[in-house]
Amino acid sequence: MPSASETQPRVVSQNATIANGETVSDAIALGGTTLCGLVMPASVTSTAMTFQGSRDGTNFAAIKKIDGNDLSIVVGSSRYIPLDPVNFYGLTHVKLVGGSAESGAKTIGVVSRPF
Repeated sequence: MPSASETQPRVVSQNATIANGETVSDAIALGGTTLCGLVMPASVTSTAMTFQGSRDGTNFAAIKKIDGNDLSIVVGSSRYIPLDPVNFYGLTHVKLVGGSAESGAKTIGVVSRPF
């Protein structure tokens, strides 16, 4: 019988950076995985975050919920935020969009996995 680690899907961790004074991160290539969580750094200025998605890595658009509103989450310092992967199916790249400009560059951990 396979062990639990042999049956668990591969989890990918990478970093997204929001530069000092900016609100939008660099693009995160998902490489066949789907976004499922964020690891917030010890100090973030924003209290809310939205997302941009792309299927080609060049053209990005706001990710919307079925009601037409932006997909938005509450964020804060030093926490893991699980995300519903359904919101990111079919995307090859995402960008994180903070609700306010960051004071100092912020590196946010991005967790994804195949689904």
